[in-house]
Amino acid sequence: MKRILKKILDESLGLFLFFLPWLPIFAYLSIIPSFWKGIRKINFKKNPPFKLSFFDYALISFFLAVSFSVIFSTFKILSLGAFVLFILYLAICLLTREAARNGKSSELVKWFFYSGLIVIFFGILQYILKLRINIKYFIFNFHLSTNGGITSTLGNPNRLAEYLLLLLPLVIARFLYQDIKEKIISGILVGGGVFLLFLTRSVGGVGALTAVILIFIFLKNRKMGIAVFIVLVIFFFLNYKLILEFINQNSALDQRIQGWKNIAFPLIKDHFLLGSGLATYRKISYHYSSSAYIPHSHAHSIYLNYLCEIGILGASTLFLSIGVFIKKCLTLFHRKSFFVANGILIGFFLAIVGALIYGTVETFIDYFQLGLLFWAIIGMGIGTIERIERRT
Repeated sequence: MKRILKKILDESLGLFLFFLPWLPIFAYLSIIPSFWKGIRKINFKKNPPFKLSFFDYALISFFLAVSFSVIFSTFKILSLGAFVLFILYLAICLLTREAARNGKSSELVKWFFYSGLIVIFFGILQYILKLRINIKYFIFNFHLSTNGGITSTLGNPNRLAEYLLLLLPLVIARFLYQDIKEKIISGILVGGGVFLLFLTRSVGGVGALTAVILIFIFLKNRKMGIAVFIVLVIFFFLNYKLILEFINQNSALDQRIQGWKNIAFPLIKDHFLLGSGLATYRKISYHYSSSAYIPHSHAHSIYLNYLCEIGILGASTLFLSIGVFIKKCLTLFHRKSFFVANGILIGFFLAIVGALIYGTVETFIDYFQLGLLFWAIIGMGIGTIERIERRT
């Protein structure tokens, strides 16, 4: 029994990634041992046990910028509550970074893949049986819906598309370095994931995945990437009527544009430096427009949403942190190989790039589960880079 308990505690972070998209309450409970171990390692009498990198300074700057946004928020209580969740984003990033530094990236990615199998299974089951399930019992929550497209366990088609964009690039990048059993799992993930992505009816998600695959091919073989791009352009012109019809039927671009024009841009102008406050967009948006046609939940763009809520100071430090990760990846790819660390790093890189592309028309970090996963991937990526640099 003690051995089993120790095994569970050792796999705390992996279990967190496993449960996160479909049983989040179990994920939050399973991460507690990792938080406890992380806190116990901190020696408050000494300076940081490792030399701070540029990424650390960018992350600290981001934390301070968001703190100022909360202090000067238009709705302080609301922002303060969201600030607690924001701290958990950074904590998860640091935990996964430390795990990757210790060579546990592959193990964590496997847990992520197993979790993806469950999400895809529920999505396909939902499509076949038209399931609609909503179970809420205190803090336990399990939700399946078919409103507006397949949602699987994420409760919203766009959230499922965002989840798949974080999962599929990593699966594709890892495929070449797996044994037969793992390749079968990856094949199921790719086939089922792409199938579900189309069923979400997310035009932005399909476009972002196409862009990620094109980037992947281009990085692997530049000539092949250019050839595939030309083929895609020809395919678009030959089928542009069908493609435009699909976009018009499944896109809410006009609603987004109206929201940007009537809410986001004026809000940014009024709160340019520090924003209106973390998590205040939904509430303050009605001060600019009460139209039912315009979505008020968020700005439907991570760039505009964070410019609105945390201002130019917070948004610039956020994207500086992400930019440092991307720059470190590209530098390492140039020095070594695009498939260093058995394809794990290029997978992390493409997952984040795909999320940023999709982020032009959708906000994903504001949804807690996806925000945690996004920062977990960045943490694993940074930790993997630091492990490689330490060994060379």
